[in-house]
Amino acid sequence: MNLWTVLDAMQATEVHNVAVSEVRTHAHLQPRSERLLPYKDAGRAKLLSDDHIQVLSSALDVSQEVELEPIWLADIPATPGRNIKAGLYVVDGHHRLSAYNKAERKTIPARILPMNFATAVLVSKPINCSGCKLLMHREQRLDATWQYLAAVMERGARPFLPHGESLRSVAGKFGVGHQTVSRMLVELRKVRLDEYLPDARDPGTDWPRWKYVRTPKSIWQTPIEMLPNEARIVRNAESLARAIAGMMENSSPEERALALQMLAAEEVSSIDPTETVNFLADAARPYGTYVEYVLSHWDRKKASQAEGLSQNERFMETAAT
Repeated sequence: MNLWTVLDAMQATEVHNVAVSEVRTHAHLQPRSERLLPYKDAGRAKLLSDDHIQVLSSALDVSQEVELEPIWLADIPATPGRNIKAGLYVVDGHHRLSAYNKAERKTIPARILPMNFATAVLVSKPINCSGCKLLMHREQRLDATWQYLAAVMERGARPFLPHGESLRSVAGKFGVGHQTVSRMLVELRKVRLDEYLPDARDPGTDWPRWKYVRTPKSIWQTPIEMLPNEARIVRNAESLARAIAGMMENSSPEERALALQMLAAEEVSSIDPTETVNFLADAARPYGTYVEYVLSHWDRKKASQAEGLSQNERFMETAAT
């Protein structure tokens, strides 16, 4: 299979208006996986995605005559082994489809090409790395490159790139460095699939994610029940870190400051509560560390408690007299 031939064929197909209700999506056909992103970028990516949909839907609201660039649909037959129902699936245009739904449009322009599910998974990756779409994060583009190379190199079994491909041509199509492509080709021959847990693999290709392959002795190569306690904590902390980053991104400075006050007031439970609150203060204020604010808050609270105690003692002495 020549992936670029498939893309050219899709581009050449006639545009049809398709009922929005007939269009299907599948998580394996969306290469913008948040899991690939650094924790600090995950929340920001979600906001950019939401804003992009809002801009597109606003354009559609101007007039019923306005149409966006056609989405690309794969006409996929039923795939029992993957529990895939036959239908028209989006391989390019998830944000546009969301915008049409948000604008309550009944039809959407689309290019349609028959293909199997495995091909659709691969087609969805390079097409989202180019064009005037919402730019994919570098980690997402790297993984798309890696998955493409795994497919055309038959997971390292082929000695050379397909005819017409080079390090620079692959790098240019996915927007990555050609030296990175060279390193990926070397790593392809070293991968042992059974060393990687299902959670560490692309759900569409079943090939390990690049972020886990390039990390030596990744904890994702070991079943969780065999991990030492420290590594288990690290793995479980990933989802917590992503959640914290998302909440921080969606909050205002005033909300973060108030939340820190609440944490300090309730004396956050940890080995050292002050250090916990100071850490959150650092994370909440990206332009500088304001440890003095938290420490002074703690000092004022302790002073207030001491003052309250002394006042209570004076009251008891007066009552006794």
